[in-house]
Formats: sequence, C-alpha cells, structure tokens
Amino acid sequence: MQIKTHLTSSNNSPCVLLGHSGTGKSSIMAKLVKEVIKNTFVFEFSSEGVFFQIPSWYDEPNHVSVIVRFLGATPSSSDIRRPLISIIEQICSIYHFDIPTNFDHVKQIFENILSRIPNDEQLVLLFDSLDQLQVDDVTQLEKWLPENLQSLSNVKCIYSTIPNIEIGMERKKVDIHQQLKTIYQNDLFDIQVQPFSENTAEEVLKSWLAQDRRQLTSTQFEWLRPKLTRRHQIDPLFLSLLYDQTLTWHSYDETPDKAFLSIESTGDAIEYLYNQLGAKHGQLIFHRAMHYLQLAGGLSELEIEDILSLDDEVLQSVFVYYLPPFEVFRLPSNLWIRIRNDMHKYLIEKDIDGVPCIYL
Repeated sequence: MQIKTHLTSSNNSPCVLLGHSGTGKSSIMAKLVKEVIKNTFVFEFSSEGVFFQIPSWYDEPNHVSVIVRFLGATPSSSDIRRPLISIIEQICSIYHFDIPTNFDHVKQIFENILSRIPNDEQLVLLFDSLDQLQVDDVTQLEKWLPENLQSLSNVKCIYSTIPNIEIGMERKKVDIHQQLKTIYQNDLFDIQVQPFSENTAEEVLKSWLAQDRRQLTSTQFEWLRPKLTRRHQIDPLFLSLLYDQTLTWHSYDETPDKAFLSIESTGDAIEYLYNQLGAKHGQLIFHRAMHYLQLAGGLSELEIEDILSLDDEVLQSVFVYYLPPFEVFRLPSNLWIRIRNDMHKYLIEKDIDGVPCIYL
C-alpha cells in the first residue's frame, strides 16, 4: 500500500490523493484511519474530525498521533479557519502546550505549533476533500496550508482532492494540484486513485448487500454483471448509484427495466436516478430544482424555495394536485424537503456567511 509505505518512510513530502469526483478518495481516507489505527483508543470525536492514538503501523505506537478532518462534511468544516483552529487546540491538548488566545494569524500559529512537537513524537495530519472548501479558501491555498512540512521530520500530512474544479457561474477553473505543487515546490508524493477492477467492484457490491442484509436473485445479479466489466468506468460513485437502484427491487421482480439495462456510465446512472426521482416527485419540479442548484453553484433552502416559487411552470405543475394558497402564491415547503431527503446522499451543505447552503 503506497500510503503505508509513505507514512512509515523518512520522506517528509506531503502526500496527495488525486482522483476525479466519485473515485472514492474520502472512502480511502476513512479506510486509512480504520487500517492505520486498529485497536485504538479514541481520544476525541466531533462532526469535524477525529483524533486517534496508538496506530498499529509504527514500531512505537504510543508516540504516534493522527488527526483527521473531513472538509466540507459539515457547514462549519467548509471554512478552513474553523478546522485549523480546532486542530491547533487538539495539538496543544496532546502535547500539553498553552492554547493561543488570539488566532488572527492562524497559518503562522499552525506552523509554529507543528515545529514545537517533540522529536520523539510523530504526528500524522489527514485533510480530506480540499475541493470542498469554500471558494476563498480553495482558490488561495497558500494562505492557510503549512509550508514548513518538509523541514519537519516528525510530521506527515496527507491531502485528498480533485485535481481541478470549476467554480461560479462563469465556470472559472481552479487547478488545486498545481497550487499544491507551487506551495511545496513540486516536492509532493502523488497517488492517483484508480477505478475499481471488475473483481473488486463485484466484491464491494456483495459486501454492501451483506451489510444491509439483502440479497439479489441470480436473475437480478445478471442485470448488474454487464455493468461491472472494464468497458465501463467502475468508480465508487457509479457502483453506489447502481446499488441504490437495487434497493427498490423486490425478490419477485423478474423483468428488468430497459432504461436500467442501458446504463453504461456514471452520467447514465445519474440520469436514471433523476428520472426515477422525477417520477416520484414530479419530473418538472425535480429537474428544475437540480438545474437551479447546479447553475447557481449552491443555494440556501429559502433561496431554492423562492426560485421554484417564481417559476410559473413549476407552480402550474404542482397546483394540479394541491389547492393554491389564498394570499401568498408559493410552493409548499414540504415538496422541496421531500426532494432534499431523497437526494441527501448526493448533496453537500456548506456554511456561507453564516447561512447553510446546499450544493449539488
């Protein structure tokens, strides 16, 4: 395993997990925590991250600490300042440093704290999903990333990210990988996250079924098998989309949906999901809601309801089944809530200027 080799080597270059959306970078980071820290004592857990102790990959596990942050997993973790401050506080707690009273220059404080870690101690930092940070942070990584990592023999850092993203209505390209190479002067340990092999994809699918205590008939599994060949791009998102559709199948289903059989790519699987949820919630309102989220690059709950309420075609399609209100002609809030609940697995919530916003 490349990550294990890097963590236990003398190479202090930051490690970067690179892969397109849906390739399973966050799953690898979560699995890394589980594998590196077998039989551990959990010191602290929060929605922003976890601090673990006693990793099993090291000769002296009692002197190794691992701190993890899943960026963008919660609204507060999309603003990098908050996770950085909490990391600094955790490091101070681990090594019994005084916690700073002023965080105006959080990057300098972070670098200083890292340089003070005792030589006989080892710290591993895991930052998942740099691409999920708010725009100001992801476009200016040099303003917060520690630049002294290569000079610290007892600190290892692993980042995961999409190589580049597009932001805003103008679809401005942000090259995250190039920013990292510039910050660390091309001294990075890059790991490309590859799609699943056919055997791995089938094993993962069976493990999900076992975890949910479900089974597919031999006939139903044959509907899936052609999609697990190398002629398809078998990434975790594609496999997850397929699996989610099997949750609607019954043991007595023997006739496949022709639209499902025609799925050959992640895009096809997403289109199939949209059509299925459109049939449930109303094709017009569901597809418009998803388009508005994508075009706007993120909206608050109230903004989504406002926009849908200003769409006459959406209102006409809705009030065929609902009695229109007498005073304010507005979309019933429960309609969007139902859509959001069915799409929660594929939506991301970030805190923008103190307001929770939803991203697709």
